[in-house]
Amino acid sequence: MSEQLGFNKLCFIYSLKEFQDLKLEGTYSAILCKSCEIQKARQLSKIILVESSENNRHVIEKGQFEIIFNLETDSKKDLTHSKRSGLNQVLAKIIEKKKKVVGFNFNLLLKSNKGLRVNFLGRMSQNIQICRKYSLKMLIASFARFPYEMRAAHDLIAFGITLGMHPKEAKQSLKQF
Repeated sequence: MSEQLGFNKLCFIYSLKEFQDLKLEGTYSAILCKSCEIQKARQLSKIILVESSENNRHVIEKGQFEIIFNLETDSKKDLTHSKRSGLNQVLAKIIEKKKKVVGFNFNLLLKSNKGLRVNFLGRMSQNIQICRKYSLKMLIASFARFPYEMRAAHDLIAFGITLGMHPKEAKQSLKQF
């Protein structure tokens, strides 16, 4: 299926509990964990993903993970002249120093309602501008839970370009791992 969508391989992402239960060996997989589970997850997998939370700065400074995603999901409303995109200059400098990757979740847009989708698009666009300013590595992924939620590589590249990435950056964002 991955070849039909234009990918060489797929990375399966599991929660820490699922990963321990499945005992996956030899598959290209990663662990999605909470900030308090990073140490346990580090022993099991090379690729650790952390979802954005209220204490992003602490997680980014102290956590040993590779990718942070869903920075755009802050429940607070955007202000008149600025968005609560979850990424600011301070966090960007820390991410750059720690050599972390900022992930953009296509599935977040796919499953959100129209009102939230507009906010998420604007926040993602702002985060991409900040990532470009501080030369942060970016990752675009479908984060699909079911096969019909998967998107082709050219769709994800077009999504990145729509959000404000250069075509070269969008292609590179699919090849991070």
